[in-house]
Amino acid sequence: MELLDSLYFSVISLATVGYGDLTPTTSLSKAFTIFYVLNGIGVLLSLFDRIRVVRASARES
Repeated sequence: MELLDSLYFSVISLATVGYGDLTPTTSLSKAFTIFYVLNGIGVLLSLFDRIRVVRASARES
């Protein structure tokens, strides 16, 4: 339980989400939040990369 708590607060802090008043209380909800935040970061990075590719191909045309 302490390992999951440590991982949860590390991910939330590094992702600059910083939950304050509302925090997950169960292990399942903490694990879901970790997955959700990391997945969201991945989606954003993918979007930024796609924008970069489109802009680079537009410059070549």
